[in-house]
Amino acid sequence: MSIHKTKIIFQRMIDVFIVSVKATRKFITKITGIRRKGFIDYNNIGMSTRDSILFRDAETCVLKKTKGGLTITGSWKCRYSGKIITNPKDIEIDHIVPINYAKNHKIGLWTPASFQEFENDTDNLIAVSKSLNRAKKDKSLVRWKPPKNHSWYKKKWTQICKKWTLENPS
Repeated sequence: MSIHKTKIIFQRMIDVFIVSVKATRKFITKITGIRRKGFIDYNNIGMSTRDSILFRDAETCVLKKTKGGLTITGSWKCRYSGKIITNPKDIEIDHIVPINYAKNHKIGLWTPASFQEFENDTDNLIAVSKSLNRAKKDKSLVRWKPPKNHSWYKKKWTQICKKWTLENPS
């Protein structure tokens, strides 16, 4: 058998192994109940993680406590576009490394508690324009880059992947 044919066979074996590992990971994730639960008062300061990020990332900010909870107004500079946003309805909180990407690319296994911790990890969250967050969706670093700050985004992505032992596609 030639070296070329041996390489092809070996590569196919590796491909089959990778597919089976990913399928096993998806199965284990499904049966262990790893699912998105949403932002919580993760830091026990009376604010949801979302509100904490809005407060942290604001250029200017006014907090008002209401019967329905907390209202945050102000202005934010979108790290992805560089534009100033003053309407809180135009802001969303983005997971730099998307939740579904993380769920499917963990080296090792998620537990429900560790997944919720990842979901609320303020190092991985940023206030950005709603339109850019929706354009990004669950895309990896290879499939989406912000209009501005490419090197910052890649550096943050790499830090988060390292922190949470995620496969880094870069």
